[in-house]
Amino acid sequence: MSNSLEQISSVLADVISKAFETEDYEFSFLEYLNTNGYKRKQVQEFLSSGIFSALTHQVEELDLYIEKKDVMYEKIYDAFNMQRAKQIKFYLNKIIEDAEHYEKSKRPGRKPKTANK
Repeated sequence: MSNSLEQISSVLADVISKAFETEDYEFSFLEYLNTNGYKRKQVQEFLSSGIFSALTHQVEELDLYIEKKDVMYEKIYDAFNMQRAKQIKFYLNKIIEDAEHYEKSKRPGRKPKTANK
């Protein structure tokens, strides 16, 4: 595991843990990535990591729980009321979307031209 992946993992573990404990869902992963100047390759490494897979799996499980499609997840997530489960799902999904958006925004290519007047 590279240094940047360890750092991202550590930050996400702390932030997600805090969100579960305090119901504070204010962290912006996109802002964190921009502020700390992560490179596209570093974010690609995160997107292909087990941590990212675990996040997407957690969102899928929460989705099944919220839509009541699987009784197993009702037993797993019964500590959360439906509103809290939706908040957590939205929060985790936002982290996933932020990472994917950041990776796409850092793709090499030409900048769009502006029209001269």
